[in-house]
Amino acid sequence: MTSINMGHMETYNPKDESLFLKAARRFAKSNGLEILNKIDNGMYGSAYLTSDNTVIKITKDILEVVCASKAQENKPKGYVSIYNIASFGQIYAIHQEMLEIPTFDIIVEIEESINRMKNHGVYLSCGSSIDHEDDAKSYIESMSDFDRTLYSDITFSADRLFEAGGHPYDIHADNIAIKEGKFILFDQKDAEFSMISESEIRIEIMKIRKSTLSSQKESKTPSL
Repeated sequence: MTSINMGHMETYNPKDESLFLKAARRFAKSNGLEILNKIDNGMYGSAYLTSDNTVIKITKDILEVVCASKAQENKPKGYVSIYNIASFGQIYAIHQEMLEIPTFDIIVEIEESINRMKNHGVYLSCGSSIDHEDDAKSYIESMSDFDRTLYSDITFSADRLFEAGGHPYDIHADNIAIKEGKFILFDQKDAEFSMISESEIRIEIMKIRKSTLSSQKESKTPSL
């Protein structure tokens, strides 16, 4: 049985790409799909476009995997749809919907908006449940139309993820997309290691590994 890395996670290295692509292709094939091309890579993995215009993400980040697992099970409205997750040793495959990525100008505006909110004590990762200080409440009431829309959409997305058992902890412009005209979160981490119990991580990861083994037996697909 492969161990679960509960400590430091290695960041993405270009040398990983051949292994990541191999995992993406194998996972895609097991779902009746093909990998068309690489979309991008982040700190812990790479994302690939599939033949049905969905995304397969290969990642080393188990906190992101835990969050995706909860989203797959509970299907929170206002969050990216997660279709399937598989384990390949210490790397994981997440099959999710393709979202509309904002233009560069909008991404810059989102980043500036988030910074303005933080400077006034407004933190999107808390959703709408936080009891803001008076200065923050005053700022929320006086927000520009863009900031108010972003705040409303993203706190809704974060709240639905909270209700699904997730803890959005990676809210920034690169993890905000557009769906049906609204801003929506994707690729969220489930808090930090210090904020989530080891047993909670193990439960979700073992659930994924069990499902992966079952799928491999059914399809007679060998592991990596």
